[in-house]
Amino acid sequence: MMTVRSLQYLLIAGLTALLLSCDEEGGDDGPATNDEQQQIERLAKTWIADQVTYDGVNVTSVDFTDFTITFSGDNTWTTEDGDPAFGASGTWEFAEDDLNTVIMNGIPVSITTSTDAALLRLRFTLDNTPVGRTEGITGEYTFDLSAAP
Repeated sequence: MMTVRSLQYLLIAGLTALLLSCDEEGGDDGPATNDEQQQIERLAKTWIADQVTYDGVNVTSVDFTDFTITFSGDNTWTTEDGDPAFGASGTWEFAEDDLNTVIMNGIPVSITTSTDAALLRLRFTLDNTPVGRTEGITGEYTFDLSAAP
């Protein structure tokens, strides 16, 4: 027959095992941070334009022949040949609770990456937003990009 003392030891052992199985940050924060870090790793590189459309019309050879955009892990981006859709540089962050949307200089941009992180699609709408040289430009852009070698 178990004594009270034996039950106390059993209870203490069970609670100790339970506490040791919990991580230091509370448990639920780990996977979200890992998902965010993985998305940053997929995004943080230099991308080259394969095709750019503006309101459904291919404008790659018109405005974006040498377009590149580089996303950095420190939440900055730079472009080459980004006018009229982008300025030369800016900042980005993930939208709240949405790792498939980044906010670039205040503009929400939908992002889609291939599973191997070799392709990226940026989709956004400019609506006379006065951000650098984009003032007065209204329409939907889609950038289909490949990772630079």
